[in-house]
Amino acid sequence: MKSYDIVGIGAGPANLSLAALSKKIKTISAVFIEKREEFVWHAGMLLPDAKLQVPFLNDLVTLADPTNPYSFLNFLSANKRLYQFIAANFNPISRAEFNQYFQWVFNQLENIKKGEEVLHASFDGDKFSVATSKEKYQAKNLVIGTGQVPYIPGIFKKHLNDDVYHNSQFMLHVEHSKKNRIAIIGGGQSGAEIFHSLISDDKNLPSDIFWISKRSNFSPLDDTPFTNEIFTPKFIKYFHSLDESKKQYFIKEQKLANQGISECTAEDVYRKLYELKFIKKREENFYLLPSHELVSISKENAEYNITIQDLIVAPI
Repeated sequence: MKSYDIVGIGAGPANLSLAALSKKIKTISAVFIEKREEFVWHAGMLLPDAKLQVPFLNDLVTLADPTNPYSFLNFLSANKRLYQFIAANFNPISRAEFNQYFQWVFNQLENIKKGEEVLHASFDGDKFSVATSKEKYQAKNLVIGTGQVPYIPGIFKKHLNDDVYHNSQFMLHVEHSKKNRIAIIGGGQSGAEIFHSLISDDKNLPSDIFWISKRSNFSPLDDTPFTNEIFTPKFIKYFHSLDESKKQYFIKEQKLANQGISECTAEDVYRKLYELKFIKKREENFYLLPSHELVSISKENAEYNITIQDLIVAPI
């Protein structure tokens, strides 16, 4: 059984960052176990025009270790595109390029065990034991980086199929969505990206799109300097010193720090709607419905009936 200081389960962005940072520290032995053979960053939402919501310096390593060889700038240099990237003046950069960067790091790191699935993990009071489909490991520290689980409200669960699905599966259904009547539930960044993608395909515009959000508006991401201070090491240390009730209150108060719509995406949506209405004179119907909540869904023949409630007229 191989013994390490750190065993990581999963090699998504969080553990990929730890793998890249720990690789440079010779006094730390670490291994990261990933069941996938290849890295794809949120494949179901890797839309062609999707943009990164943070500066590219917020990569896997730079803020913790600016000299680390697995930085985004070094990726650009290694792939002979640094000068062109600077000349292009991207603001913001595409998510597709950041996915290429993640893949570049993922494929270089020898401390990532690819195509290996974790079957069991246990702790004996001293060390962790991890059994995979290929190997057994011991570790002083176990880091779980398996990612988030998509949130699906209860009223949708019995209807899940090729017509009703979570946004994380959008790219698997995008062709099926064209020319249909579509409802998008959720007014955050993902909802905005899907709405923009659907209205940008001039040849296959859906006949109707209903974009529904409980929020009072399609609110922007709070990307202001003082808000960004909450992501600094000093503030994170302070946050972890708070009791649970204060943490939850703070998270609620700062919701738009990571759940709003980026300014460039909001502008892209608005400009496309302007173009469709005033320049191309398209007659398709697009309904933007903030302050509305979905209260029921039912299937009738090949379509779904949804009931929504106006939260301003009938607040909850």
